[in-house]
Amino acid sequence: MNQLLDEAHTLRERALTHARHGRWSEALAEANQAVSLYRPLAQQKQPAAMAGLAYSLELCANLFSEAGGRSVALCAAEEALALRHLLTAEGSESAEADLGFSLNIFASCLGDLDRCADALVPAREAVEIYRRLAARTPQQFMPALAMTLSNLGNRLSDLGVRQEAAVIADEAVSHYRTLSRLAPEIFTADLAGALNNLANRLSALGRREEALAIMREAVTFYEQLSHTQRAVFAPVLATARNNLANKLTDLGLREEALAVAQTSVEQFVLLADRDPRSFTPQLAMALNTLSNRLRDVGRREEALAKAEESVRLRRALAECEPERFLRDLAVSLNTLANGLSALNRVVEALEAAEESVVIRRRLAQSRPDIFTPDLAASLNTLANSLAANGRFEEALCAAEEAVSLRRPLAMAYPDVYLPNLAGSLNTLANRLSDLERDAEALAAAEEATLLYRRLAERRPDAFTHHLAGSLNNHANRLRRLDRLEAALGLAREASALFRSLADRQPRRFTADLASALNTLANILLLQNKGEEAAAAFDLYRLLAGAHTQVFNPDHITLLNQMTEMKEVLPTNRMEWQDSE
Repeated sequence: MNQLLDEAHTLRERALTHARHGRWSEALAEANQAVSLYRPLAQQKQPAAMAGLAYSLELCANLFSEAGGRSVALCAAEEALALRHLLTAEGSESAEADLGFSLNIFASCLGDLDRCADALVPAREAVEIYRRLAARTPQQFMPALAMTLSNLGNRLSDLGVRQEAAVIADEAVSHYRTLSRLAPEIFTADLAGALNNLANRLSALGRREEALAIMREAVTFYEQLSHTQRAVFAPVLATARNNLANKLTDLGLREEALAVAQTSVEQFVLLADRDPRSFTPQLAMALNTLSNRLRDVGRREEALAKAEESVRLRRALAECEPERFLRDLAVSLNTLANGLSALNRVVEALEAAEESVVIRRRLAQSRPDIFTPDLAASLNTLANSLAANGRFEEALCAAEEAVSLRRPLAMAYPDVYLPNLAGSLNTLANRLSDLERDAEALAAAEEATLLYRRLAERRPDAFTHHLAGSLNNHANRLRRLDRLEAALGLAREASALFRSLADRQPRRFTADLASALNTLANILLLQNKGEEAAAAFDLYRLLAGAHTQVFNPDHITLLNQMTEMKEVLPTNRMEWQDSE
């Protein structure tokens, strides 16, 4: 019997060694063998065997979670927790500590299955246990307290309890900083992980500058760790870089965000080539991020290619594990719809947008607290795609629903959701205008401009281009109501902002400048200011000749219209197609 117990212990330790070096499949095989040996001994109520079985089950739970077997992981964690409860009857401090550890794993497994409310209970209980233990013996139990705090922060975030989640995440970082100073070789990785979590919690509160600084620090630590333990830390470094790219984008640092996103994809390509089962999901995530970052800087064809690849990978994953990957597929479909729209492939864009809405509506019905923002984003994309296909009534319904979902979110978390609300209001204004409901369209456009002006004053790098687009839209709405003086002032402002942006980033903003010039020239014509209108046309033609790569078919049509217009300047009052 002792020989079996020793053999089980050996298998468990070998499994741990494999796990520490990122050899997940070997670790799981050894851990499962250890469970098989411990189980009959534990049934005889041997405390050492019961503890060994619980530990091996906890290890299996973590490994199954890594491999995507989340339901199996939960079963293993639940069995381990039951054993820990039995073992705490002895009343020892070590048994209580082991119970806290098991509760933490159980909470994580519940969270992985989106049982967020259920997960919060064991997560809080684990923290309470380790707070008591750390108060008595801080040197021994501070690491466990920091770990459970980090997990509790994640569980609170899952439930949308953002303020408390950030406070808890900050406490975890504080403990890990102390521990890392004392033993950097042991706790630097934990500190990096806690910093990553804190950056996400701060972003969720709209504290983007702080989030970026924290995320940069996390990436720096992971880079250092990856130099010495590449097999273990290369994947987490690639994930952290993907996160950093998003944080950079939040502050308008698009070129740097693109470079970081490209590096993340390159790392995941190498990892997925060696272990596709483990790293294909992360590669699909990184490709989706890269697609958005490429589109941000005007590289539309490349952005579309990355979006298509992300959808292909995530569709295959969702077919095998829909509960785990459908949400990710919806994300990539929305990105694909935007990418197709940017290249005027409107029928395909509509198909992708509709599929994204179907998935996200289903998810939001079961978990509105988590998935309502995602549904609103897809509805906004759908509204634009429906309009591009001439289905204006349906487009308006989708735009109205997006605004109705985003308005309460913006009231509850303005720093996070005001930009989204402003974007949906612009979409709503355009869709109302499509149906000649011009007064309502103007009201929506005015509100969008007001919000973007406020945002751009605080964060010009992130929101000046949004303000310029909103001003252009607002000017068009005023023009439709013959309020030409007010429209002209806004059109001039939009053109000036886009001209400044296009000087710095021509590939990205030249087409937007062209649209603003369209609006400006149209209003000038209506006011019989032909010479200024001609000057706007001449600048447009110059841009079209110098930057042909950014002009889509709509802009070519516009160029032809402007050529016809110039032939009849200054007297002809003609109605142009809006370009928004």
